[in-house]
Amino acid sequence: MTKTLFSNLFGDPRSRAETAEKEGRKAEALRLYAKGGDHRQAAKLAVDLRNVPAAVEHTLRTLFGRIPEGYEGLDAAQAAELLAKSGKLKDALTLFDLAEAWPQAAEVALKLQQPSRAALYFERGKSYDQAALFYQRAGQPTDALRVYELEAVRLREILRRGPDPAAQAVLEKVERQRAELLTRAGRTDGKGGDPPRDAGSPSPGSPRQLESDGDVRAAIEAFLASGNKDQALRLLEGRRGLDRRFKAEAFRRLGRLVEAAQLYVSLGSMREAADLFEQGRDWARAATAWETARDPLRAAEAFERAERFSDAGRCYLAAAKPEAAARLYLRGGDLLGAGAALEQAGRRLDAANIYQKANDLSRAARVLRSVMPEEPEYLAATHLLAPILLKQRAFDEALARLQTPAASGPPGHSSAETFYWQGRVLEALGSDSEALARYRLAVALKPDHAEAALRVRTLAEKAPARPPVTFTPGEWPAGHRLANRYEILGTLGKGGMGCVYRARDTALGEVVAIKTVMRGQGESSNEHEERLLREIQICRKIDHPNVVRVFDFGRFPGGLFLTMELIEGQGLDVLMREIDPPPLEQVRRILSEVASGLGAAHALQIIHRDLKPTNVILNDKRLKILDFGVAKIGDDVRLTQTGFAVGSPLYMSPEQLQGLPIDGRSDLYAVGILAFALLAGYEPFHGETFTTIAMGHLQSPVPDLHRIRPALPRPWINLVEKLLEKRAEDRPRNAAAVIDLLATMPV
Repeated sequence: MTKTLFSNLFGDPRSRAETAEKEGRKAEALRLYAKGGDHRQAAKLAVDLRNVPAAVEHTLRTLFGRIPEGYEGLDAAQAAELLAKSGKLKDALTLFDLAEAWPQAAEVALKLQQPSRAALYFERGKSYDQAALFYQRAGQPTDALRVYELEAVRLREILRRGPDPAAQAVLEKVERQRAELLTRAGRTDGKGGDPPRDAGSPSPGSPRQLESDGDVRAAIEAFLASGNKDQALRLLEGRRGLDRRFKAEAFRRLGRLVEAAQLYVSLGSMREAADLFEQGRDWARAATAWETARDPLRAAEAFERAERFSDAGRCYLAAAKPEAAARLYLRGGDLLGAGAALEQAGRRLDAANIYQKANDLSRAARVLRSVMPEEPEYLAATHLLAPILLKQRAFDEALARLQTPAASGPPGHSSAETFYWQGRVLEALGSDSEALARYRLAVALKPDHAEAALRVRTLAEKAPARPPVTFTPGEWPAGHRLANRYEILGTLGKGGMGCVYRARDTALGEVVAIKTVMRGQGESSNEHEERLLREIQICRKIDHPNVVRVFDFGRFPGGLFLTMELIEGQGLDVLMREIDPPPLEQVRRILSEVASGLGAAHALQIIHRDLKPTNVILNDKRLKILDFGVAKIGDDVRLTQTGFAVGSPLYMSPEQLQGLPIDGRSDLYAVGILAFALLAGYEPFHGETFTTIAMGHLQSPVPDLHRIRPALPRPWINLVEKLLEKRAEDRPRNAAAVIDLLATMPV
């Protein structure tokens, strides 16, 4: 693995950002600086990239630590006004420049005692008289003369269209000011020490005489004023050494717009050049000039007219118009570019469809996987993702996604489609009978579902006749008696190695839960049996109201069972789906009872190792922690191999993931994940693979709960961050300490 690749995978965001910046990947560097919290550097790159929203956000975060309340969504000019009022003039000037708010930028530059910069902003805003004044104050008479000339040209253009006394008066004033400036500069024409003739003013005598006298600029002006454009053009094209800005303006007046634009390019005046290229309908060069002038929107529009669609798409993206970018990428045949633009626009389903057309199933799957169950698009995304996962033979992932509650959809077509794809996955796994049942449900809900109907016919023809229903050991109907004592009342759940039943203990007249495990020949079945025995061993040691009680165990032909208290309630995972988010008082009660039960286990040197919502049952009275099947007792390492992480990835501590020695603080990390999920509605670290989730636990900072729930009191955020410290020694020392902290939480 190269050093760069290692840095990209495992380095901190800032070092990765610096690498990206050195390699010219500024957009990636901007994202990484922001991720690493270096908002000052992120703001600088955003300004370089003309990414206005990012420049505003990161400048405000740099100066205030956050976006001030009530100031979300400001544009660059509004943010600059806020900064100027707060006395942060340098940053305000940067944003005014970015917003092209030239008068305000000039005002701030003057407050910063930068007259030269103020003059430049006045010039850009075409306030030439003010520009000339401050160029003089900055000791730049040449620039002052230049802007006086620009103003004179503008005024003569007005007078050319007809009499205008006001414009005439201003022109005379400008010419006097220019003459005075020339006199102070000591510039004469060598004829009696008088100031030279104004370059734009009519000279005494004919244009030919002016040409003979060597005053080419005055001759060109005179030819233009008299309407003799051919002679003016002759002098422009035949003489070297003329001021390029004067030549550019003369070419513009002659209607030779492209030549004028080219001269403005050589002067670095890209906006003027772009305007003239557009007037000359040279769209490609206009676009290039607009892009150089950092106006990506105008560049995109010009590239579109030039039918350079991919370039147009790139510029629309830079202008924060991803949907327009996608449209142009499609016109240019760039499917991957269009997909990326649609992703940026938040149109993930459309992006996935485009990626599939480009035959890039990996990108399509990545986009579709990013749609979470709580999002309205989840059902449609699941239906698009299912055939991709089938092609990739990711059967378990496909089935898991299709079986989430969010994938069931409303009655009708959507539900039928879900059943159809469940059938396709089950059929691929070789479970033809289960697949046939799903296809039949799909047809029942949507009779015109042709593909499902075809699969029903195909599988029904090859399915063997159904044998009579029988009950295998460990799978009993209601009324069955186990060990001549327990009467089965119904099934609570069923897994690959056994069942959980509701049963009556006829000896004591109590209703209990019975958990069974079938004995088999393979390693997996033996492991399940060992875990059941382990659960009996552990739970009989713990006597606490928040830990499920185990009463007895026994054997039956083909397996063994244990009896435990029956808890009338619902899993914490169900509560989290139904109440989003739960009230803070309820969250505090849940976490306190979980910590209390864990504290009792930890006192016996028992570490749960698999705390998660499905292992917590609660009702109106109290909460119970279940499933100590993978728990660790003291130094016992059964069921654990060296370097192997036992538990559920979403809730595992960094040390548990790395196979390092653990203690009760590892369970407290899982309490922190549980707290985050209760407060935010989802776990802090998630992803498509075990590795992605593990890297989140090991390296990523805890997502900012304040951004997710702005009204959440700060003590709650501090508690979650403390529980989710990467190092065990930085977390609360034990469960009792967590209970004490929870008692202080505001509700």
